[in-house]
Amino acid sequence: RTLHEVLDASGLFTSDFLEMIASSEISGSVPEMMRHLAEQYQEEAGRKMTMLTRVAGGAVWCAVAAFIIWAIFKLAFIYLNMFDAFQK
Repeated sequence: RTLHEVLDASGLFTSDFLEMIASSEISGSVPEMMRHLAEQYQEEAGRKMTMLTRVAGGAVWCAVAAFIIWAIFKLAFIYLNMFDAFQK
């Protein structure tokens, strides 16, 4: 069995990846193609990780801002309730 058939049988790889492997088997350049694909997927993973960290950072920032706003309103209502209690 060829490398392409074995990888296809695993069901773990995309059709684009499998087509690239199949064409490299025909041309006899499997090591070069694997190196190229590894670099390509490494770059793609880096871009996705950068985006994930930016989104996660924004989510943490929003959560902290929401907590601070909640704390300000809670303290304001406590203060206003004490103010009303002194007037009675």
